[in-house]
Amino acid sequence: MVFLSTRSGLAMLIVVMLMVSGSDRANVLQWGVREGDVFWFSLQVQDVEQRHSISDDIAVLVKSVPELSPEVYATHEIPEVEISATWPNGTDVAFLREWFAWLPHPAVPVGNWPLLASWLLNETEEDMVITETDSTMVLAWNTPVSRDLIVWVRIAYFKSDGFFFRYHMAATTQANSTTYEVNALRTSTLLPTFNYMTQAFVVTVAGGILCIAAIIGWAASTIRRPIRRRSPAIGARDGALSLVRSS
Repeated sequence: MVFLSTRSGLAMLIVVMLMVSGSDRANVLQWGVREGDVFWFSLQVQDVEQRHSISDDIAVLVKSVPELSPEVYATHEIPEVEISATWPNGTDVAFLREWFAWLPHPAVPVGNWPLLASWLLNETEEDMVITETDSTMVLAWNTPVSRDLIVWVRIAYFKSDGFFFRYHMAATTQANSTTYEVNALRTSTLLPTFNYMTQAFVVTVAGGILCIAAIIGWAASTIRRPIRRRSPAIGARDGALSLVRSS
C-alpha cells in the first residue's frame, strides 16, 4: 500500500509538472532584438503651425535590452528597450523623444502574439483596432487631447523581431485639418556581430551584403521615455509637442 501511494503521488507530480511546462511553452515571451541592433528609418515631420518640416533618414540604435521576467502578465509590465538615434552625418537626433511620444514600446517580446493582442485590448481604454498578418501586427487608435484636437496613431511591428517598422501619428482639428504629423518607415536593418560600443565592427546589411563599418560616437544619450497614459498600455508622454490630454 505504501508503494502504491508513493507511485500515485509521483504520477500526480509528473502531471502537474507537465501542465506547468505546457503553460510556460504556450505563453513564452522573449526578445527578438539584441543590444547593438541598428534600424534605418525614413522620417518625415510636418509642423503646420510652425511652418517647419523634416525629411531625412535616421539610424535607430538598440542601446540596451532589459531582462524579461517570466512574471510579466500585462503590457505595462513589459520593460522598455532603450533606443537612441542619429542622423546620417552621425549627430544625435535631439527630438526623438518628442517625435515618438506616442510609441509605447519600440520593441515588444515575440513568442506569443495572440497573448500580447489580448493584453492590449483588455488594458486599453481607447478604441484600439489590432490587425494581424503572418508577419506583422498593427495597432491603430485615436485619442482626443483637447476640445479641438485629436491624435491619430498607427504603429506596426514585425513579428520576426518585435521591433516597430512603421510609426505614424497625426494631430488633427475637429475640422479635420492636420496640424502636426510624424511618419517613420523602416527601410533596412544592420545586425552587428559584436557590441556597438566598439569603434569598428562587421555588420550584415539586410539583403545579404557584408560591410565593414567604422562607428564612432554611437553611444548617444539614452532615451528614457516615461509614458503618460489614459490606460496602462497606451498614451502620450509628458510635454510631447504640448499635446497634453485635457483633464
